[in-house]
Amino acid sequence: MPYHEQGDKSMYTAESLAARQSLREHPAVTDAIRRFASLYRHDDDGLICFNAYLPVHLVISQTLIPTMSLEEARCVVDEDWDEDRGEADRLDEARHFVSIFEIADQWCPGLSVEEYVSFLDALGDRVRRGLDES
Repeated sequence: MPYHEQGDKSMYTAESLAARQSLREHPAVTDAIRRFASLYRHDDDGLICFNAYLPVHLVISQTLIPTMSLEEARCVVDEDWDEDRGEADRLDEARHFVSIFEIADQWCPGLSVEEYVSFLDALGDRVRRGLDES
């Protein structure tokens, strides 16, 4: 079964949930999230519109799941956009922060600061290259 289809019940224990919350607030993780967030274009209000979100998330989808077709990736991005922005028409900084953290949280098999930071920095490098190539 592909990694992205697996679930790890141990990540949902009270102890793991507390560790994940702690990671969300750790300075090194928040710095890595800020670095990753710099990949997105912001509008004059400092918000992210769908046209700025789409190219980044297409590259993310195809990087994390290389077998995913462009059509499938677009569907995933559309669903993620709706979830990430909630009822808003654009993504604000707080919701954007949560959406980036959730990517790391879903794809990191462990609960260490170093793992989350390394994942976000490596994914950010891949996304940056993917955006430069498009």
